[in-house]
Amino acid sequence: MRVRRNAVMWMVAGGVLALGGCALQKKAPTARVLKTEEFVSDPTTMPQEPVLASEIALPAAASAPVVTAATASEGVFDVSARIGKPEDSGEAPKAAGPVQIVDAKVGEINGRPVRVDDVLGELGPRLAASARSKRFSREEWSLLLFPAEPDPNQENKAVRRDEWMDFATKLVALRLNADLENQLLAEEARASLKPEQKQGLKYLVEQATEEERRKAGGSEAEFQRQLREKNLSQRDFEKTRESVMLIGYQLSEKLRKRIRTSWKDVRLYYERNSKVYNPPPVAKFRLIQVPADQAAEIADVQTRLDAGEPFATVARLPINTYGAKDGGKYPDQKFEGEFAAAKFFPGDLNAQAVKLQPGEFTRPPIDFSGKKTWVFLEAIDRRSQPLSDPDVQLTIAMRLDNAAFDAEKRAYIGRLKSRATFSDIEMMSARLAEIAGQRYWPKEP
Repeated sequence: MRVRRNAVMWMVAGGVLALGGCALQKKAPTARVLKTEEFVSDPTTMPQEPVLASEIALPAAASAPVVTAATASEGVFDVSARIGKPEDSGEAPKAAGPVQIVDAKVGEINGRPVRVDDVLGELGPRLAASARSKRFSREEWSLLLFPAEPDPNQENKAVRRDEWMDFATKLVALRLNADLENQLLAEEARASLKPEQKQGLKYLVEQATEEERRKAGGSEAEFQRQLREKNLSQRDFEKTRESVMLIGYQLSEKLRKRIRTSWKDVRLYYERNSKVYNPPPVAKFRLIQVPADQAAEIADVQTRLDAGEPFATVARLPINTYGAKDGGKYPDQKFEGEFAAAKFFPGDLNAQAVKLQPGEFTRPPIDFSGKKTWVFLEAIDRRSQPLSDPDVQLTIAMRLDNAAFDAEKRAYIGRLKSRATFSDIEMMSARLAEIAGQRYWPKEP
């Protein structure tokens, strides 16, 4: 009986808990769908319902006709062909504009293309400037007339177009030959490098690039901007630096180290060119001449000279009839042997002049050709350079080293060229000069 009572109590308690749980739960709100107009303050801006293309009524005239396969093939077979020359209207077709070569390949150097803009991009400004001015500098005349020396007056001479074309051809040829030589030397050096030397070269190129970046203020953007101004990329810059280093290494290893100039070579060169190092001395004179019948002027000149007034100052007085504007300067006189035995002036004038020491003048004045003449020995310029002079020895040794180096370089590059492949330099130069002429100095119609 007690067990049943406990069971009933547990059932009642469970029912109360269940009812209590239901009493604690809130009633779920009724779901409501939000509309678009609830988010728009201005009803006139409400989006419109899309209109389907099928709902748009087109006018009858605008409806496209139906094209069938039969309609599309109409006229396809109504074509005839006949053999013969094309009909000529007699008029040549007209070009839309003047012919201008934008870029073109004119040949190859050791497997690398030679393009018009690569060459004229570098040489063009110089050629354009000389074409506009129709004048050459002394350096440009030297290149045009080589090996002859240009006349100094040629700098003011107007240049003809044919002369300008010759100059352009030679300038381009120099550029192409330099490119060929540099490529051959760089590639020969690269092929001879050991693995550790290649790593060292890579490091040096990176250092050169970093140094250039530091010069630009350390800014990568500024560095790249400066390269673009030179029409270069960073890769172009690094390749150029690498090529310069390789060429220097190759010339040093293959040529410079083999050149040895001995003391005997220096002495023999000095003896063969003794006149260059021991030119004739030069005597420098000044003159004052006053007509013999002008006693007051003669006395005035003598008084001034005796008082210590510089001879050149007195010689500039209007009473001097010999080159007063130049202070009585006499042309420089070269002489051989002893000064006392040299011949500078006629007659007694020379006899008195050779007795002078530098800084002295003749006293009293000499009668010469109806004039009282004072002769002043300003200086004796002796330009002798003895072989014992260390500067002379060094100059000769450097001259001999350079001459031997140039000869070795020409022979070495000649051997490299014999193994290389490249287009004819003269033909490429002529073609590039012709294109330069079209751009910078076109023929007159």
